[in-house]
Amino acid sequence: MKYENILFKILLILTTLAAKCYTSQTVTVRGIARDSLNNLIAISVNDTIRKFRDKAFENKDWKEYDALDNNKNLFTIPDSVGNYVITAKVTDTLYFSKRKHVTQKYKVADIVRNNIQVYLKRAPCIPDKECDQKTPSKLYIFVGKK
Repeated sequence: MKYENILFKILLILTTLAAKCYTSQTVTVRGIARDSLNNLIAISVNDTIRKFRDKAFENKDWKEYDALDNNKNLFTIPDSVGNYVITAKVTDTLYFSKRKHVTQKYKVADIVRNNIQVYLKRAPCIPDKECDQKTPSKLYIFVGKK
């Protein structure tokens, strides 16, 4: 009975260690990311670049952002054909973004397992709607100086 408990505990510890090693495993992700014009698409790990860019705008401090922007482990762009290579953990998420396009995100494990190819679609144009209000409900005044 003692040996069964000891073996069970050892098996439990080994299973926990194996799960921990799997989640911290770093892989090289290779894939294809394109848009309608085959122009530059930004690929970032866990949306880190956007978060630091927003923080840099807020604090007017670009040092950390510039360092991250040049870090090839967090940010890359595909070549002219759309091929990209980036290193990330299996549990990370890759964000594919471009101005005036719908951002897409995929888990690294899904990209590796299913060989996902990303095709960014243009953001839909929303036409201006003409105001059909005959009498204003409130009065707004704008005073500006040059």
